[in-house]
Amino acid sequence: QSGAFVPIIYHKDKKHQLFAVWTTGTIELYFYWYSYKYPFDNLEKRIEIINKLNQIDGIDLPMDSVNKRPSIHLEDLAKGNNIDQFLAVFDWVVNEIKQS
Repeated sequence: QSGAFVPIIYHKDKKHQLFAVWTTGTIELYFYWYSYKYPFDNLEKRIEIINKLNQIDGIDLPMDSVNKRPSIHLEDLAKGNNIDQFLAVFDWVVNEIKQS
């Protein structure tokens, strides 16, 4: 069996699911779901997330994942300071949501 947890931020009566962390060792990114809520309903904002994530060593998300739910391996985040970079991207995401 597998399971996941999903960190969520509530802002202006909307629930923003950030991603899913699966027991299978992956993080499922929620670009598909971001596209339904401001500010990431804007395509350029979702591309900005992809560009930020792709700066992390070992992460290479294709641009066509901007409307999908791609996954990255947790083991890729365990290298060097990759987890810090990943968390910094989602700190930025949360701040963008709070400022919207």
